[in-house]
Amino acid sequence: MLYDPSVVTDAVFEQLHGLQAVAPVALGWTTGNGNTTLPLVAQPEHWRAHDRAETTAQVARIVQLGWECSLAMLPLHVASNEADIRLRFPRLDDHKKKAHLAHYRERNRGPVNEPRQAWIVTRESRLAVTWDFMLGFTTAQKRELFGPWHQVEFAWPAEAYQVNGWTFPTIESDKTGWISQYVLQLEAWAAGEPG
Repeated sequence: MLYDPSVVTDAVFEQLHGLQAVAPVALGWTTGNGNTTLPLVAQPEHWRAHDRAETTAQVARIVQLGWECSLAMLPLHVASNEADIRLRFPRLDDHKKKAHLAHYRERNRGPVNEPRQAWIVTRESRLAVTWDFMLGFTTAQKRELFGPWHQVEFAWPAEAYQVNGWTFPTIESDKTGWISQYVLQLEAWAAGEPG
């Protein structure tokens, strides 16, 4: 998940605790990248932890954050715990486009549906990224179990961005094992205008 850390603070993540299965659906809906057919209402494991009124308020909060472009599900899926995510301003060059197309065709049958898109609006000159499964843990649990790298915050110019995401071939390293590669291109976007 890509987010504005000046809006989506640890206190907000505490409010969203337990929504790791709901976040991809709710945030996917806000970007048109819905990718699940799970009937969440019919799946007790998604709502049993809280009563329905509390869960409804949580879902409304995550949709609000998505609608405000403060929290966005990255337009990619990480299949392993190691990932190399590159953020950039310029578009992909021809070499990168060819590498992406070859990789995508190898892994997927059918039409190319990348880049996937999301939108983010930063209020201050910083951005942050974390895994959606981290919503399954409290802030204290995340710090204890995953250390400081459970979320990464970095300087980035404050602006409204359309985020285009591409997957690239997974690389193997003797030190780290398999590493998923992704490129996110952030393009200035006038909020309120079509992307």
